[in-house]
Amino acid sequence: MKLTGTSTSACESPAIIIVSRILTRILAALAFGLVVLAVPASASGKVKKEPGFVYIASFNIYRFGAIEKRYVEITGDSGLQELDDQIPTRISNLARVLAVGDFDIVAIQEVQDGAAGHAAMSDLIRALRDQHQLVYDYILSEYIGRGYGLCEAMAFLFKPETVRPEPIGASGRYSARVDIAGRDLVRTQWEAGHFDFTMYAAHLAYGNLEDRRKGYQAIATIFDQPSDWSEDPDIIVLGDFNRLGKISQTCARGDAGCKAPPPIKELVYDPLSPNFQAPNITAFDPAFSRCPEVENVDQCTKGDTVLPVDDPQMLSTTVGDNTYAYDTIMFSRDASEEFPKGLHEAEYDVDFGIIHFDYRGGIGHQPGAESLNHDEIKKAYSDHRPVWIRFRTNDALHADD
Repeated sequence: MKLTGTSTSACESPAIIIVSRILTRILAALAFGLVVLAVPASASGKVKKEPGFVYIASFNIYRFGAIEKRYVEITGDSGLQELDDQIPTRISNLARVLAVGDFDIVAIQEVQDGAAGHAAMSDLIRALRDQHQLVYDYILSEYIGRGYGLCEAMAFLFKPETVRPEPIGASGRYSARVDIAGRDLVRTQWEAGHFDFTMYAAHLAYGNLEDRRKGYQAIATIFDQPSDWSEDPDIIVLGDFNRLGKISQTCARGDAGCKAPPPIKELVYDPLSPNFQAPNITAFDPAFSRCPEVENVDQCTKGDTVLPVDDPQMLSTTVGDNTYAYDTIMFSRDASEEFPKGLHEAEYDVDFGIIHFDYRGGIGHQPGAESLNHDEIKKAYSDHRPVWIRFRTNDALHADD
């Protein structure tokens, strides 16, 4: 199988392929040039999976495929060379984090597009297979827009024995770019047992408020008019939403002239008649729109929210001492029929959760990661934590005709 690429700019590459397990044996790059901090192989706790569910995760991996010399030196197909089987330390770190969940699908944001992204994803699949006996394939989207120091694409890890991607339309492709302001959405379609669903992955703008608002508007339209966005009413939207964006960090630092983050008026959540759910956010911000930090929940909700856990860090999707929840998994009213217990009965760490690889005592903690500073941890792992959720796949009452 031949990867498409370009010898000039990876941003010009429209590569969209499913790469098989056989291909993972021949994809690689030249040498691992970046020193990252290794940690012991042991970790605390794993996601307790049950049969009859599909487990879906979202993970923003900082500049994936755009840091290590092994990937940076790849330019087009000519850079894909026969190489040794060495797996970069960072890839092994990430494989350990993902193995904690043994997820059926993982949507990954901030992936370098083109050949470098394929090489990084191939190494990750090889690490999961060789080090954890977990077999995955993947889809890499076409270019979706400029990221932080990279030409960005989305990737989707999936376990072929539990889920099946479906081609989209007559193109036969397994992902489709949806044009919005800033970085585009990526659509995929899946079948897991009796549960067929459409999934949109997002990495909304961080510093550009107007682009972020337009992204929220597009997502609101998906849930308001699902038939215009999917043949199946079961829709999942997941990724890094950069909730309330850059201004939230400015206020958290106490900078002079700080203004309260503007609420997300474009995406309105009605708990009495919701057209979407987002449990890891509404668990601390019932309005979905006002509270960027779990730590400040009392200020945002006037104390009328009971957190599912005592420690705000357990609901943070970003690393270190902050308590920002930028990442989420949202789903439509129809998809909520497959959500195990509904909005108000969902159990944290059972029906949805977060992998706290950098936080001592959290699920999936990697010993030593808590000691890294912010720059070290994002290069050894990422600056975001994976979020996850599960849906029923064997409910005959909701099986498709």
